[in-house]
Amino acid sequence: MKNRGFTLIELLAVLVILTIIALIAVPIVINIIDNARNSANKRSVELYARAVELAIQESKIKHIYIPDGIYTLNNGQICNEEETSKCITVEVNGTEPNSYAMTIKNGIIIEQIIQLKPNSQKYIKPTNGEFKEITVTKATGNVPQGNYAAGDEYIIHIGGEDRIFFVLGENTDDSNKVDLIMNKNIGNLVAWCNNETLCKTNSNWDNTKGPITATAYLQSQTSNWEIIPTLPTKEQIQGAYTGNMPTWMYDYLNNTTHSVSGLSGYWTNSFNTQNSTDAWVVYREGRVSSSYIITTNGYGIRPVITVSKFLLD
Repeated sequence: MKNRGFTLIELLAVLVILTIIALIAVPIVINIIDNARNSANKRSVELYARAVELAIQESKIKHIYIPDGIYTLNNGQICNEEETSKCITVEVNGTEPNSYAMTIKNGIIIEQIIQLKPNSQKYIKPTNGEFKEITVTKATGNVPQGNYAAGDEYIIHIGGEDRIFFVLGENTDDSNKVDLIMNKNIGNLVAWCNNETLCKTNSNWDNTKGPITATAYLQSQTSNWEIIPTLPTKEQIQGAYTGNMPTWMYDYLNNTTHSVSGLSGYWTNSFNTQNSTDAWVVYREGRVSSSYIITTNGYGIRPVITVSKFLLD
């Protein structure tokens, strides 16, 4: 009796089954590999950061003065950018990262940023936080001057997606950091403060209590962000322009396809000192004026983040 071979239909059926299995299995395997690689990268980052922290503790035990400021990696040492002779030697097993920066204030590390390989993603860790991946790309849409000039545009992967930010200028409290504002509002329209219990004094609205409602809403919309955002201040907005307000601060407000209907502008963090019921907003017409703090009236939330210049390089 002769052995019967496979028919063409049977072979095609097997190929279809193998193809389906491959389509299902390959993404799973790739995902497993990516997760393993990410876990290994994060572990390497944490080990290096721990080595830096131990080196600092050792310096303190030896009564070695560690001045405040920005420290960056240079040939195995972490050196203060202002006092270059003040360096910390880091001993760590494994490969040294491509770049590292930390900020020390009052003897405490308040931020660390590590990049393992050239052009790879960076990891950022705030005080008492954990390392999280963050990717920053210099955009091509609006780069008027460079060097952190107002209006410079960056794409930052934050909160699980790429978001566009514009530079407002150097941070007034730390010249090593830059304030950036997102290119549009986030979420829905809210009041600056509509909580009568918290926002009134002797039954009168009191804007010095701050944008309690707006800030709480901002936090709810950005709870998964790697960097905690704030509302812009009136001073930040006005500090980014001379004469007319640049269009990147307001032009999208006139976009009729925007998901928030009736959008007129966005709140700042600044209250009107001349009127206890008013706070400052940026309007779609490209002007800054004040409005009643308990009204939504088309006003939204536009996040501002403060980051190290090292993160943008």
